[in-house]
Amino acid sequence: MGFFLGIAIGYVVVSVCEAFFHRTIQHAAAALRAVYGKFGWLGRALLRAWYAHHVVHHHLTFRSNHVTQFSRHDERPRLDTFLVSRGKQHIIAKEYGSRIGPSLRDYLLYMTPTLSIFIPVCWVGGTDFTCGALIPLIIWLVLAQFVHPYIHMEYSQISSTAPLILRAFSTTLYFRYLASHHWLHHRYEDCNYNLLLGGDIVLGFHRSPTASDFAEMQAIGMWTPQHRLQSPDD
Repeated sequence: MGFFLGIAIGYVVVSVCEAFFHRTIQHAAAALRAVYGKFGWLGRALLRAWYAHHVVHHHLTFRSNHVTQFSRHDERPRLDTFLVSRGKQHIIAKEYGSRIGPSLRDYLLYMTPTLSIFIPVCWVGGTDFTCGALIPLIIWLVLAQFVHPYIHMEYSQISSTAPLILRAFSTTLYFRYLASHHWLHHRYEDCNYNLLLGGDIVLGFHRSPTASDFAEMQAIGMWTPQHRLQSPDD
């Protein structure tokens, strides 16, 4: 019983933490960033996370549309030069904020805000509870490291370039919902912070796509419900 309770409560904790910290760290408003600047090394770490995600991932890449990370042949080398000149070459290793990063340290830094809540909850829940709660935590990390880049791709590109397991996952309702959910996050920024879906709804950050939103997604080759009538692979 404790194991399954751990899965359920762990899912809620991780999803809510992801939405909350994504909003307050990775998209921190100016007033929050000013507060972070007063907290020494911790504040600098929070500001680095904000810069990598909000500035680089949202505004220095995918500038032309959601599925085109770089639209000109000179855009990537110019960004690389810019980041290296400012000592931010670690962002390049994270594929410009599209992945957590290649090292264990990157994973630990990414998880730290969530772990500050997750670990006390697991301590109270006990061993079986913790084993269950680790499952949604791992799923969240897999989504952030391996799935996130593919929700920034055209439907046809996923089908032709993704590893087999990700191609199979891309046909699921979860992935297709996540892709439109994440498109809305990039389009409007103040909503839909989750990859592990659910926390946005709990915290009131959720936004649903309109018909015009779906039309924009379809125009850049993303999967939308209309593909059921158009795609022979569906």
